[in-house]
Formats: sequence, structure tokens, C-alpha cells
Amino acid sequence: MTLSTPGQVVTGLDVRGSIVVTASNVVIKNSRVRDVDNDAAIIVRGNVHGVIISHVEIDGGKQTPSVVGISGSGFTADAVNIHGTADGIDAGDNVVVQNSWIHDLWVAPGDHTDGVQTAGGSNLLIVHDTIDATGAPTNSAVIMGADLGDLSNTQLRDCLLDGGTYTVYAGADPGNSSGIITIANNRYGDHAQYGPNSFRASPDGAIVFTGNVWDASGAPLRE
Repeated sequence: MTLSTPGQVVTGLDVRGSIVVTASNVVIKNSRVRDVDNDAAIIVRGNVHGVIISHVEIDGGKQTPSVVGISGSGFTADAVNIHGTADGIDAGDNVVVQNSWIHDLWVAPGDHTDGVQTAGGSNLLIVHDTIDATGAPTNSAVIMGADLGDLSNTQLRDCLLDGGTYTVYAGADPGNSSGIITIANNRYGDHAQYGPNSFRASPDGAIVFTGNVWDASGAPLRE
């Protein structure tokens, strides 16, 4: 299904396949996407903005090769339930992930599975989510890495996070800028393979780590 009309609203769907969004201000709500037949269940493509994905369940089906839940730029994912995928969300520019549950992720051979991933972009806000990367041998709950380009205005706030080799990765590869990455007021589970965080800010950037605690005890979590 391709949604190419600006401002189009779709609701109450049970989609077997994928949805491709190519217009601004499209709204997808109260729906389910499964039996995904593309690289992602919902793909937001092109220079669009204002796309809303609200109260949508995405079932990736634990396929091999695996699929992503949502990918692209210019969207808000609100109260989405993503499971059975590799990456839950691959975020570019101007993305908000809020009030959502990403869990029961899948790792097919060769996968580098993360709950939410960005490899470069501006204006990413991850807030009030539960991102559970336990179970399968995932890479992280959240990775905010300036790997393919610079990052700017990247925030991870008020979430419950668990799993991964490290639960949160943040920073930059040499030659890219991580900008200011804010990681604040999150609760961490203790099921990561190696530890809660792996950070490597660029020389011109910084990682602001404040107010984070262990979920089980409420004890402060140091960077």
C-alpha cells in the first residue's frame, strides 16, 4: 500500500504487506501491519514531514531475512507496538518515538538488531517508551551513532530500557559529529551482556547523562 496524498488519513486497517508513505501529513492510526513483504513494515520516503503513526501494531513475523518496523524521516510514532522485527525503528531526521512498546525483537543471521537506531540525522526524540531488547542476542535497545553522518539534537528521555550487548550506544565514528546527545531520566534493566552504556562522543560533541537509574532499585546509574 502506497499513501501518496498529502493529509490522507487511514484507520482500522489490517495490512498484509508493507505501507509506503510518500506525502506529508499522512496519518496511519488504529491499524495492524503484518506479513511484511518489504525491507520495513512502514517506510516513510522522501522529503516529507508531519507523518503520524499512532496506535499501530507491527508484527515483523520473525522472518529470515528480517524486516524493520518503521524507517525514514519526518514522522511521529506514537503508541506503537512493534515486535518480531530486527530493528524496531530506523530513524533519520525529525523523528519522534513516544509512548511506544518495542519488544520481542528478532536476530536473523548477520543482523545487528536495535530497538531504535539512528546512524545520523537531526532532531530525534525518544520519550516515554518501553524498549525491551532482551531475549534474542540483540545489539542494543537504543543506538544513537553518527556513523553515516552527523547527529544533532538527539534526546533519549523517560524510557524503560533493557537488553543488548550494551543497552545504549551513543557517539560518533571518526570524522563525524555526535553533537549534543541527551540521555535523561531513564530506567535501565540489568540484562545487558556487558553493561548499560557504551559512549564515545566526538571531540566537538558531548553526551549529557543525568537522572538515570536502575529500574529494580532506583539507584542512580553512573555513565
